Amino acid sequence: MGKRIAIIDDSSAFRLLVASLLDIDGFEVAPFPDAESFLSKSVKPEEFDLYLVDINLPGMNGLDMLSTLKTDARTASIPVLLLTGDATKARVKQAAGIGVAGYIAKPIDPESFVERVRIVLELG
Repeated sequence: MGKRIAIIDDSSAFRLLVASLLDIDGFEVAPFPDAESFLSKSVKPEEFDLYLVDINLPGMNGLDMLSTLKTDARTASIPVLLLTGDATKARVKQAAGIGVAGYIAKPIDPESFVERVRIVLELG
């Protein structure tokens, strides 16, 4: 079985694009439209190998969700890549303080996106 990746993004078209790109490369992708659905009792965040998270989510934003995950011993070591159209220095610095593995600015380049995911998962 391939590595399990959670994509948390409010754009259904973007989730579909990311899932398609990663599925072709053999990853198992689970899409979520917001932080609340990902953090619900029916999901086990610790069972994923990587989180791809949009910063600007409805309800709880991506950075707040990551703070929650990084303070939980079961999920603290799981790498995170932020997907964002808001790649300002302040946001990047804030994300680095939480402990993300990096960020990818939207719109994404499909080839470099998959390569970056593979590198973070130590597969490339």
